Amino acid sequence: SLVEHIVKLVRERNQFAIKPESQALPYFQPFQDEQDEEVHERVRAFLKVQEGCDKFCSFCIVPFTRGMPKSKPLGQAIEEAKELVYEFGFPEIVLTGVCLTLWGRDWGLTLPDLLERLHEIDELKRIRLSSLDPRDIDKRLIKTLSELPKICRHFHISLQSGDDEILEKMGRGHNRDYFRKIVDDFRNEMPDAAFTTDIMVGFPGESDSHFENTLQFVREIGFMKLHVFRYSPRLGTKAAELSGQVPHEVAEMRAHRLIEVSKELWTEYANKFLGSKQDVLVEKFSGNGDGFIASGLTSNYLRVCWKSEKPIEVGEIVKVGIVGVDAGQSQLVGKTETQG
Repeated sequence: SLVEHIVKLVRERNQFAIKPESQALPYFQPFQDEQDEEVHERVRAFLKVQEGCDKFCSFCIVPFTRGMPKSKPLGQAIEEAKELVYEFGFPEIVLTGVCLTLWGRDWGLTLPDLLERLHEIDELKRIRLSSLDPRDIDKRLIKTLSELPKICRHFHISLQSGDDEILEKMGRGHNRDYFRKIVDDFRNEMPDAAFTTDIMVGFPGESDSHFENTLQFVREIGFMKLHVFRYSPRLGTKAAELSGQVPHEVAEMRAHRLIEVSKELWTEYANKFLGSKQDVLVEKFSGNGDGFIASGLTSNYLRVCWKSEKPIEVGEIVKVGIVGVDAGQSQLVGKTETQG
């Protein structure tokens, strides 16, 4: 079949992908889920606009090591973004920060103010956000995200646990109902948006019942993907002094179960787009006169691979029909209109 043929070509030719020219990037901070760092040097630039955190979650050392929240001034952030777009040629910028949702607070501004100004940069095609703290998400932010077409419809909202008792011990400042309402508000404005999150297993006192609540909740929310990690005590944090430390092997088992659930959730989400046409930002292109293979990301962070009959410029946005799901490679299989 066409799907099987494209998957086979992608796997065979991946080793022959065009290599980028080496060039140091300014303002660089890696995104949490990048599979290929070479993409950073060709398509996606990272602009760090915020540092520090004052949330003091019970397990986290960041407020002690990074200090209180500090924002990059609006004018400086815009100038750096323009440099990345006009001088380095990046079509997509990922905004990053230790607590990105706090950007602007020290200047009497909010994250929507920055997003609106970035959106005015003509040659910038996409704006992607790194992790968002649910405690700082409000209706204005959601409305702004939905009204600016350059904003990618993928939102990483940190959860950590799907159990209210554990969330309270973590000092997360919200419960399941609050998080559920945030996601519902997003989906009311952007029905096809993708949501990813962080889940911590093995937090002190986490019982089998607590963990089952987390499993149930991540399925209910319908995340596209989970970033799963085991709790590790940090000296000086409140959680390090809590009783009920979870055995390593139990935490490992829970992590494995969540990773399997994450794979199921990705496949379930990806299948929704079968038969649709998606705008894909081309990130890789390889091949020769016998045929070409292209790949890139949709706005909602789904990777698409397809066979192309002609060369495609990296950084170009192409309309691609979705004809298959390659769950093993966590990618969609596409077809352009020129293909038979």
